[in-house]
Amino acid sequence: MALIFADSFDHYDNAYLQSKWTSVSNFGNSLQGLVLNNTQARTGPQCGQFTGLGAFVTIENSSTWTVGGAFNWQAYGGGVTIQHLGTIQVQWLINADGTISVFGGPSGFNPGALLGTTDPSVAITLGRYYYVECMFVVNKTGGSVILRINGQVVLSVSGDTSPNGDNVGDAFSIYGPGGSALVFVDDVYVTDGNPVLNGFLGDVAIGVIYSASAGDYTQWTPLSGSNWSEVNNNPPLGDASYVWSVAPSSGPYPIDTYYFQTVNPNRNVIAIQTNILARKSDTGNRALSLVTRYGGVDSVADSSGRYVNETYIDYRNCFDVNPLTTDAWTPAVCNATQWGYQLID
Repeated sequence: MALIFADSFDHYDNAYLQSKWTSVSNFGNSLQGLVLNNTQARTGPQCGQFTGLGAFVTIENSSTWTVGGAFNWQAYGGGVTIQHLGTIQVQWLINADGTISVFGGPSGFNPGALLGTTDPSVAITLGRYYYVECMFVVNKTGGSVILRINGQVVLSVSGDTSPNGDNVGDAFSIYGPGGSALVFVDDVYVTDGNPVLNGFLGDVAIGVIYSASAGDYTQWTPLSGSNWSEVNNNPPLGDASYVWSVAPSSGPYPIDTYYFQTVNPNRNVIAIQTNILARKSDTGNRALSLVTRYGGVDSVADSSGRYVNETYIDYRNCFDVNPLTTDAWTPAVCNATQWGYQLID
């Protein structure tokens, strides 16, 4: 799947930040790299509020990354990095004059070798949202970076974007200005180099929909009430609202599916990311998989399952197209699709 991560910052609270972000830097609980903000959002009720400590997500090994998001700087500083095994391969940083520079590195020094800087005519002004996208090709000898602001290419450079020579990244990070200065970030997406969505997605809004009614399967047990009403809380309620299942000794294994809130028919649906917040409550291995049901047919995303932790983790799947038809998404297809999960073992 070409879409590998998306975040509207609208479907969780600060208690669940590290269910989705791999690491959120925290300096003595007084200065945190990322918290949620409900007064500065570009779309939806919340945005991310980043300091210079930042946050990162480890996703997959890929040589091509495109990271896009809406940025509203309150002070200059910070940017986006592509890392591998904790070492920065390539990054863009906003300068004190509002221009943006791209660096390959660091490689023994910070921030690394300068590859290029945007023209002053496209400098960023503080206190306004800009949609910034950057496509990184991580390669020692054939690396490249293309930077866009509000859909316009403002920088295209080539050079060494893999100073350690392994030609791959496994994580991206976002961080803001130094000290307590902030950048607000909203509507973040990340793609890799695989079809279908292997380039810039443009200035996008990321919406959130929740389960609205039972689907064709209700084989898990709700804590109380109905299955769908136990899993549609925003923010998540953890052990106060959930469905549960005990693994049988052999299949068939239990499935829940749900219809979701209606997608506006005038919307252009580029891709879908599902988020399953799950944990196991006892020792022993437990695995689950996302299930897509459309036209009376099921698609199990991970046949061997995703093994579940004892604490809540956001288990994501991304779909550029309908996995059952390979057709592009439309609001009508979204509204007719059920999403859920199956206990694998």
